[in-house]
Amino acid sequence: MPKKCMIARVMKRAEIILFGLTLIAATVAFCGWIYSIGVSQSSRQELVGSQEWTGEAAQSQRVEQTALRSLKRPKKARQLPTSDELAYIRVSAYEIAKMLDGECYSGDLTDKTAAAWTVVNRVDYGYADTPAEVVSAPNQYYGYDARITPSQESVDVAVGVVMTWLGYGDTARNVPNNTLWFSGDGKRNYYRTEYSGERVLPEDIVL
Repeated sequence: MPKKCMIARVMKRAEIILFGLTLIAATVAFCGWIYSIGVSQSSRQELVGSQEWTGEAAQSQRVEQTALRSLKRPKKARQLPTSDELAYIRVSAYEIAKMLDGECYSGDLTDKTAAAWTVVNRVDYGYADTPAEVVSAPNQYYGYDARITPSQESVDVAVGVVMTWLGYGDTARNVPNNTLWFSGDGKRNYYRTEYSGERVLPEDIVL
């Protein structure tokens, strides 16, 4: 067999092997991506998909606020939240959702998402130790009412934001972490990174 033909065959086999390895790597990566989606969805399902948060069911599922307010912010090391972390997420989201119903407009998920981020951002800035403490602090969120049962829509938004903040989700992660304030004009809410700074619409920061 001519030398050129042998070289051509060797190169052809090398190309086939390389293609096979590339296909295997792509398959492994795809399976990992599918698994990560499943992990995120299963965590959220445990919080908001397996039960209703409104009406009598919400009242029966409510946990003791006093004990859970003392929980510290969980670490981000694990793929799935522990039972204590789920309790932390649950009570944080429930309290944030009460504020969202009072401060935001029904059906405006972008506005509610941005408002929820101001709460967890304030925890990072040292306003309080937990989102529940931030949102219930006097003269901070005037729409917050501890007595109400929040809507399912607001709870869903709050769960997504809290889980992302803790490293378990991907809800509007791009919101600047110094977005701490917002105010409304009766029609829209506007967000600020400085107390008396420029006001921007929620869709300008929730991309």
